[in-house]
Amino acid sequence: MTVGNNNFKPLSFDNVIIKETFLRELANALVAIIADGRFADSVLQKKLREHKWLPEERSLFAQATYDILRNWRRVWFAIGQEPSPEMPRVIKAVCAWFAMNGFKLQRSASLPDIDVATVRSKWQQAEGERAIKYSLPDWLDKRGAKELGEVWNQTVHALHHEPVVALRVNTIKATRTDVQQQLKALGIQTNTTALAPDALILREHTNIFGTEVFKKGFVEMQDVGSQCIAPFVQPEPGMRVIDACAGSGGKSIHLAALMCNKGKIIALDTEEWKLTDLSKRAQRNGIHIIETRHINTTKVIKRLTNSVERVLLDVPCSGLGVLRRNPDAKWHLQPEDINSFITTQRDILTRYSAMITEGGKLVYATCSVLPSEGEEQVRWFIQQNPTWHIEEERRINPHTDNCDGFYMARLSKQ
Repeated sequence: MTVGNNNFKPLSFDNVIIKETFLRELANALVAIIADGRFADSVLQKKLREHKWLPEERSLFAQATYDILRNWRRVWFAIGQEPSPEMPRVIKAVCAWFAMNGFKLQRSASLPDIDVATVRSKWQQAEGERAIKYSLPDWLDKRGAKELGEVWNQTVHALHHEPVVALRVNTIKATRTDVQQQLKALGIQTNTTALAPDALILREHTNIFGTEVFKKGFVEMQDVGSQCIAPFVQPEPGMRVIDACAGSGGKSIHLAALMCNKGKIIALDTEEWKLTDLSKRAQRNGIHIIETRHINTTKVIKRLTNSVERVLLDVPCSGLGVLRRNPDAKWHLQPEDINSFITTQRDILTRYSAMITEGGKLVYATCSVLPSEGEEQVRWFIQQNPTWHIEEERRINPHTDNCDGFYMARLSKQ
């Protein structure tokens, strides 16, 4: 977004006047996300369903929402106020963002006057304050700096940018070259990347979900960094594999493709609705080797003791590696949440590692940039379980790889 680059030109909207109703709806969305703790994507979906806006208005609403969230603290600093859930003040922050980006606002006695020159000057003053510049809670900025040192500067700079949109080609149905040509025929241009052999990166934001390429299961939306995890598991056709924290199944489906749809994948999760989504996605992808199991008692894990050759633990975490696409997450997190995640991760590592047969391998993965949720957790586990050792570990870094941040370690018994 332009304001994040200190470039105050309209976002391809010449002579557009932003209506008061539009501004108030956006302010309502921000209050729901920040003050009420709702997820940005669900709030946006609801707002877009409620209003019959033009495509460009829908796009602007989504872009503005995410960019204000990404720059939440800095926008408030620019208007000389502390963040507040009070609607009149949130509307002022929203109006300031649009004014800084060169938009004209509808004249209204109920809208605040924005001194654009003053707001822009204050915006620039934030350049020297990292926590304000990148809109971080103070506690998070301090923790990141403590754990990562100087690398924290590069990390938060990269996480502050808009994410690229990446697809993973379903190799059960097509090759990357074939899909790239199909998308090109639809006017959708993509780039490849050496980081993930099945990835295609969209050059421009496009509604890929409406295309036949997506509907027929030729592609899945998946970040390039996330696409590195399933191959790291080293799955092979015919294996028995567990995806123990499967969620809605992006990595389960990727594992199935790498296994050529042969063998068995048991997808586990504590949220049954996510497993329902996983089953629908698997069907669209033409995958039939995934069995879902809801973790509703401890017996589900115990029954799988010593039963599979590979286990993927993509554990619950702070999600700090995916702040580019979930900028609201840093305002939902609290300092005590990190310690709670660390406790949960250790419990999962300890209990779920028992599912692996002799000679099998365990992959621990997290979408956090913090060593306390990554490297330190694996070393704690090795210390507690000396029969295990690290075969390989890898960091996917936002500032070097231009994708979400991940840590992964592949472990095996000696």
